[in-house]
Amino acid sequence: MGRFFLLRGRTYSLNHFFKLATAEGAENVTRNARSAGLTHQHVKVAGSALGHSRSLLVTQSAGKTTGLPSSLNDIFALPPGRVTPSLPKMAAAVAEQVAAFGASTPDQHPVSQLLWRSHSRDRIAGQWRRRNGLAALEALNGDGVDPLQTFDRLMASSALVRYERQEARHGDLNFSNVAVEETDAGQFNAWVFDVAGGVAGANVRDLATLEVTSILHQSPCDAGPMSELCRGLFSGVLSADASYDSAAVTARGSNTHRFIVELRAQALRRATADVYAILLFDEALMQLGGLDFGSSYNKIYHPPDSAYLAALAAGLVTRTAANLL
Repeated sequence: MGRFFLLRGRTYSLNHFFKLATAEGAENVTRNARSAGLTHQHVKVAGSALGHSRSLLVTQSAGKTTGLPSSLNDIFALPPGRVTPSLPKMAAAVAEQVAAFGASTPDQHPVSQLLWRSHSRDRIAGQWRRRNGLAALEALNGDGVDPLQTFDRLMASSALVRYERQEARHGDLNFSNVAVEETDAGQFNAWVFDVAGGVAGANVRDLATLEVTSILHQSPCDAGPMSELCRGLFSGVLSADASYDSAAVTARGSNTHRFIVELRAQALRRATADVYAILLFDEALMQLGGLDFGSSYNKIYHPPDSAYLAALAAGLVTRTAANLL
């Protein structure tokens, strides 16, 4: 975050997001951001620059107030009494902003085509072993299923799945790409930013990305790994009328659990439970396999959690989408 110093008036501009990145793909990123500004009033490109190896994209800060926005990571650390009343509205706002990226139309494909095309089974298997996946599976005691076996079954399935295909999506709606502003009334509003792909795909894919990364990309929780605190969200069968009891005893755990409940409610208004369960599993596999790249662990705070969550998501899709396996 930062502001421009304005010579005329000798004052400062509104807050802006400054994104410094590699030059590779920068033109596409800038084009996607400008395109998003045509459908989202809060996404405005202030400027961009491209060098030999680095690029800079500046967009106006999301929100309607002049204050600095916060991250979900910061907001979820606040007392639930302050945050919980705003979570339904925040989840609805995120879902509506995602839907505004492009029109959705009914489509039908073999179930394997819902999965990310760049999966490497060898990478997933390697990280599953390295992150003690079998120990996580044993600890789950029936709530989890071997994610490699589930992946193989989905890839081999000839079943057709109906879903809504969105012509353009956010493309990278991870936990850090939602800005939160606090209003004068003490409520919180959510705004998506840093549009990445603009590519077509299942209309609730972005929501699945946000749910999975909300569990894996957060700061550590005193009560234990977030994936364990959210275990109840993956037990049983996914359905629109499911009720979830939170085992979380901390602010971060409680707020995360309730946000995911509200986010799922939005997703299941826009997609069937089997489609969303498949996408949650696919996103969990992407996080697990992504540990193979770089030293940042793909923003995952505790890498073994990715194996634990992959097993949980495999259990959820096995129970929810049994007819497609």
